[in-house]
Amino acid sequence: MNIRRGFFRIWLVTSIVWTGVIVWLANADLEKQMLKKAYIYQEVIDKNCKTKYDRENYPTFKELYPACTTFEEGTFIKPSTYSQPPVFIPHERAGAGWTSYDFPDGSRLMLDQSTTPNQTGKEAEFLKDAFWGQRWERYWPILDTWRPWVIWPPFLLGVLFIAIDWMIKGFRYA
Repeated sequence: MNIRRGFFRIWLVTSIVWTGVIVWLANADLEKQMLKKAYIYQEVIDKNCKTKYDRENYPTFKELYPACTTFEEGTFIKPSTYSQPPVFIPHERAGAGWTSYDFPDGSRLMLDQSTTPNQTGKEAEFLKDAFWGQRWERYWPILDTWRPWVIWPPFLLGVLFIAIDWMIKGFRYA
């Protein structure tokens, strides 16, 4: 009887079944924690743009700072012209004037198109494309918590089988 071959087959089948169960649980966890959430675009304030007060003093504001849009709350840079990728943060509720975009994975992007022109037209299309392109960056932190559960149990089971095989061989030849 070849114990080593039998242990290897048991380990292989057990590891495959275990990995399948963990992948199934991780997918359920991902859907529960992440995919059904709504997100909003976090506006970026550009420190190089002039404020509303400065715009009144400088009539060439738009010529000097074409990437900036000034609002009463402050000065924001357009998402499509900013050097860094857009940042999206989880948000629980939307106010009046928010437009919601649903994505195939169940996530939702909400843009405040009533008060911020940076989230309308071409900018909204840019934000939707960027949001969908960043989906794996939102998935990995949750899936990463499951990695030890995929790796360590099969590894430890393999070590256990090797130790048992080593002990059985030690008794057989003694």
